[in-house]
Amino acid sequence: MVLAVTTQREDIPSKVRWDLAKICTDSAPVNRVIYFTVAPVKTSKRHELQKHARDSYSIALDIWDAQAISDELASYDLFYLAVDYLHLPSSLAPELPHTEVTLPDWYLEDLTHWRSESTPAGTVGELVDLREGLRFSALNLEARADLPDWLAAAHRLREAARGNPALLSRIEYELIISTGFGMSTLLPVDSVLRDLFGRQQIREPDTGVIVDSITLLRLIESMQPRSLTRIGREESGVWIDNLEQTVDRMLTNADGPNVRARLLCAAAILAHGPASLKPEETRELDPRTVPDVAEIHRSLSWAKQNGLPLPSAPADGAVRNLDKGMDYLVELADLLPSTPLVPIDEVATIFDMTATLLVDHHDYLKVRRALDQATVERAGLAAAGDRAQSRALALLQAKRPVDALQEIHAAKIDWLHGESAKGAALMMLLAARVITICVSRSPPSSTP
Repeated sequence: MVLAVTTQREDIPSKVRWDLAKICTDSAPVNRVIYFTVAPVKTSKRHELQKHARDSYSIALDIWDAQAISDELASYDLFYLAVDYLHLPSSLAPELPHTEVTLPDWYLEDLTHWRSESTPAGTVGELVDLREGLRFSALNLEARADLPDWLAAAHRLREAARGNPALLSRIEYELIISTGFGMSTLLPVDSVLRDLFGRQQIREPDTGVIVDSITLLRLIESMQPRSLTRIGREESGVWIDNLEQTVDRMLTNADGPNVRARLLCAAAILAHGPASLKPEETRELDPRTVPDVAEIHRSLSWAKQNGLPLPSAPADGAVRNLDKGMDYLVELADLLPSTPLVPIDEVATIFDMTATLLVDHHDYLKVRRALDQATVERAGLAAAGDRAQSRALALLQAKRPVDALQEIHAAKIDWLHGESAKGAALMMLLAARVITICVSRSPPSSTP
């Protein structure tokens, strides 16, 4: 078996044929070639090359392009490789598929195992094994009664991983998230949060831990108005400021476009998070009006599973640092063509959800086109159409019909080319409706 790799981006089929000829004319016998390529290879071309390998050299040929590798790493049982070696945030981990049975067999087996596991070794494999059951218990009411057992197991694993700071941060993320979503409070893990963010003031985390940390900061902010954490706004504000400084410092020292692109994603997500409330705003906030995070998660999951638009930021809202975040996204836009393996789903989702706040920025269209094009290359035209639809509906709700119309046309074209005729037809009807609204609001033209 021979492994072959190319970073060439043009005319990949010719490159593969040339390499096969060179490999198979060597004196060593070959019966299989596994070929890795950064550039995408169309399915039809892949089949042609495999037939060429069989007919010309009597060998099997496997071709793994960037999209195939990404799809494989995105499976629930292999995602730990992306977390461990590519430093992706744990928040991107896919859910374990389960059946309609109230408590799936895999869950009951894992629960039995972790109830009897009193001395974990503190390894990445154990975290992967624990994470799925812990999340399932925290996010599903039918398994909520088991959550104390899962949290106890997570605490034991945390103690066993004390000597591995990177793994320790991953375990603490799962522990905090599951406590927050499953128990609707952070009080039991306030000390864990202080340990995690305290280490970041001493040692730089990897890029995946940075994105996880941003998620935790958002969770803290959602708990503070209802006094569901003893961590005050001043303390969490110091953590946010330190994280911003850390990301900027890491960007200055970033080695290579992929590392830089991941850091830019994290920096943009941090900058385009909600602006901190002023003390007087905090005092005026009614805790009863703050939504429960578990309910928010359920509504978002339902929207994603059913292809519904995600909720958007209110038109009168504010982000932490709009201009700085857009500067990060502009640089990211320039890097995306050369970094196809960098995940952009999270930063693109944040961009879509805050479109009502970003649309007036002079770089909005450039960033939007770059993120949509990257979405097309990674997930297809239909996925880009879904994103455009979410932005269009958000802008319509914000009473920005002209801006919404641009997004509607983008969704229509992407869906049409992505072979989603129903979606394209709906966007055509919506565009006609919006145009009618715009015309009705226009002042009558004066006649000479």
